[in-house]
Amino acid sequence: PFLPGDTDLGQLRTIWTALGTPTQADWPEVASLPDWVPFTPQPAPPLRSIFNAATEDALDLLAQMLRLNPAQRITAHQALAHPYFVNLPRPTPPAQLPRPTPREPAAPAMAPRRLF
Repeated sequence: PFLPGDTDLGQLRTIWTALGTPTQADWPEVASLPDWVPFTPQPAPPLRSIFNAATEDALDLLAQMLRLNPAQRITAHQALAHPYFVNLPRPTPPAQLPRPTPREPAAPAMAPRRLF
């Protein structure tokens, strides 16, 4: 996972480290959320430093999907119309995607032997 967290506060800390802490300028309502806990302000690193092989279209789509303020976040409908999904290279057709190899069935457990 991109942003794994073990606890609520740990999850927020992970998100803030990757995306920066929300500010009053970016998300005016954030401080009025229930149980809001202010964090030490942290700037967002460029997404390019995290996703260094991504195209500009991919980075733009990610930036819009990962906006902290939900009112500014791209909708699913808008995301599906994003240039990322129509620009080259085209996605690999599902039939050409690699498939996991089937696992061998586990050997049945041996019955315990009587020693005496």
